[in-house]
Amino acid sequence: MKYTLHTLLLLLATTLSFANKVSVHFDNLDITLSNTGKALVVNFENTAMSPNVALLKLGEKSNSVLDFDTTGNTIIVDFKDYTKGSYVLSLENEFNTEDVLLYVEDSAVKVIDRRIINKPVYQLKDNKFKVIVNEIETPVNVLIESLNGSVIHSSKYSVQDLNKTTFIVEEDIAKCVVYLKYMGKEFTKTVNLF
Repeated sequence: MKYTLHTLLLLLATTLSFANKVSVHFDNLDITLSNTGKALVVNFENTAMSPNVALLKLGEKSNSVLDFDTTGNTIIVDFKDYTKGSYVLSLENEFNTEDVLLYVEDSAVKVIDRRIINKPVYQLKDNKFKVIVNEIETPVNVLIESLNGSVIHSSKYSVQDLNKTTFIVEEDIAKCVVYLKYMGKEFTKTVNLF
């Protein structure tokens, strides 16, 4: 009973966080359910940029093994052997990620919600750089480390403040690693400063 209540609360919290986003679809992506209701069909109009696909079962710390077939510009994810519960299907390309919240039942799969998360854009010049995040009203955790792991900068920003901030790194550091966390996603980039 305690596990069921925990799972329902996790599903509710995830659904509410998804519901706050405008539903714009990823790369002309079309998601439909099969006639049996146990398979998800993902169609891409833009086949030149095939995305990375990952599946996470909510309430578990490890990614599930994704069972899918690929034909041309279509991915078919068959949920017939998956256990009942909530899943997030992540489709990631060069510029953004679409998360699709799913609920798998004994007889069908339901698409609960979809959201797009834009990846950060980096602008570099000499030993300075900016990070642009194209999201609305979300806090962004920023951690910048040298290659040897020492912390150069760590702070939380609003999107507006981050987009206005220029990071200046000491001249003796040629590369640094930038870690960003927002909207439940983590982004990492090694920045060559010179």
